Amino acid sequence: MRYVVDGITEARSRTGQEFGLDRFLASLTGHLDEGVPLPETLRRLMHSHHGHLCDDATTVLLQWHGPQPFAPP
Repeated sequence: MRYVVDGITEARSRTGQEFGLDRFLASLTGHLDEGVPLPETLRRLMHSHHGHLCDDATTVLLQWHGPQPFAPP
């Protein structure tokens, strides 16, 4: 058996509406601009399709805090 996993941008609602890249980026940048913490941003993303996704919705969010100075052990 083979499973194919796509991302949230290709996820579809029960009516077949695709989440889409534009919606994903607008939602993500909007939450981050508001200072919403990353875990809450992810929760909101998953519910922003009215909680009715009928497709897988793989999403990975990483928070980068910038380069760190090298500190040898």
